[in-house]
Amino acid sequence: MRDSHAVHFLCDTLKLFVAGVLDPHNLDKLMERDLEVLQHEEMETANTMTKLADSLPANGIVAAVLGIILTMASVDEGTATLGKKIAGALVGTFLGVFMAYGFAGPLAGALKSKAAAKNRCYQCIRHSIAASANGVNPGVSVEVGRRNIYSVDRPTFEELEEALRELKSGGQG
Repeated sequence: MRDSHAVHFLCDTLKLFVAGVLDPHNLDKLMERDLEVLQHEEMETANTMTKLADSLPANGIVAAVLGIILTMASVDEGTATLGKKIAGALVGTFLGVFMAYGFAGPLAGALKSKAAAKNRCYQCIRHSIAASANGVNPGVSVEVGRRNIYSVDRPTFEELEEALRELKSGGQG
């Protein structure tokens, strides 16, 4: 209920299902395409962050090369000055690599994981509705959806039954 996209996906699909305007196969294909579009949207930020992470080491190398060019202009100023300028040039490389592998890359990975988890939730809804549209009884349709949840997150059959009983009795489960 907290995910407005999931609610709209479910309600819009159920409207088509109840109206009977699509056969089960086409209803499933429509849901599949809807989820492909949503997945593409969800991945845009992660893909942009991945491109940034991929470019940061090269930016660090460019900074180092520019620093070395500036250092070469100071070759006659002594080793202490050269050491400081070379160290400054290497800081660019360090920052590029650090920002890529210590920040942008992990952030991109986290965004991708979040998008994938969201997609798995929608796939659960999709498979449950598709099963129901194909004439499978509601309890088994829910089980079909449950089987699309990763085992680490999947409630047991008994936990699902208990949650459904609580919902039927007016509980908050």
